[in-house]
Amino acid sequence: MSKSVSSQTTPIFYTSAYDEKTLKEFGFTFKSTKIVPKMNNTEARKMGEDLLRQTAVHAEGIYLEYGLLTAPAIGLGSISAEAKNANPLLQKRKFISDLPVWLITVKGLLPDDYAPEHRPGKQPLDISSTVIDAMTGKVLFGFGSGK
Repeated sequence: MSKSVSSQTTPIFYTSAYDEKTLKEFGFTFKSTKIVPKMNNTEARKMGEDLLRQTAVHAEGIYLEYGLLTAPAIGLGSISAEAKNANPLLQKRKFISDLPVWLITVKGLLPDDYAPEHRPGKQPLDISSTVIDAMTGKVLFGFGSGK
């Protein structure tokens, strides 16, 4: 069961917006940990609210989850030098492996009646996630999916 806190009109859930199967489709594994993050849930919540404001839409909700992320498909070359330099663990690895992160997801970005266009190119995202290094507060990467 997820814990929800209302933020004006957009609820904030302290749980994942994804199930294990969906994360595997992205090539990620996400598991719980007892490691205490330096970036606490209040800071993650504020970052989630800021991300929602940037979308300029009314979303279904913001989902916050803390845990260890392994993402072999995300090479560290795709992460900013600032983020790598802020965390010594990122300097020693070739990809993200058991890294404490906050997964901040904004879900429900497209209207219910949205129909995907059937032409080449990127489709708009309905679910947009940002991965934050929980030890430094630096953005590592983002991902998402359409309807």
